[in-house]
Parts: sequence; C-alpha cells; structure tokens
Amino acid sequence: MLLQRRQHGQGASGSRDVFQLAPCIAASKNANVRPSRQCCSNVASMGKGLPGANCLCSLLNHPLARSQGVAPRIALGIPQKCRIAVPRGFVCQDTLSRLLPR
Repeated sequence: MLLQRRQHGQGASGSRDVFQLAPCIAASKNANVRPSRQCCSNVASMGKGLPGANCLCSLLNHPLARSQGVAPRIALGIPQKCRIAVPRGFVCQDTLSRLLPR
C-alpha cells in the first residue's frame, strides 16, 4: 500500500495511511522495543524532512492509532531508531521530538 501524501490523517485517505504504522505498533507503545524493518521502511516512505515529520505526526494522532494505544511521545522516537533524519526540535502537538538533526 502506498502512502497518500496529500491528506495525512484526514478522512478516508488518513484511515488507509494509518495502516502503514501497523508494523510499528509495538515500538510505538514501548520505548524499549526496536522497530521492525517494515516499520522503518514505512516511516521512511512518508518523506524526508518536515513533510515526513508532519505526516508521521498526523498519523500518530489519528483516532485509529490512538485506539491501538499508540503513544505519540514514544512513537516520535521511531525515526531516530530507524536512522531517519527529520528537523531538529520538531514539535508534534506540544511534544518536542528527540529526532536526529537534518
């Protein structure tokens, strides 16, 4: 399934996109869990820099992700664990990321 970049986290497209995070569920609930290769691949497909970070933020706050117990504070660490760079100090709904610098 390809990620739709236009409407992340909104409407029907957002519902499909949030399934891209399915391989990341365990790593998004527990900071001690290493993300799978598929999780890292899916997160990388969201794009680099600010667009990718905004997409991830939007999906982490999707109602379906929340219903699965995704903790945005923990999930924002996934790109770092996957060695995916996003803007330093990126803020996702009042949560300052600990992500790698660009």
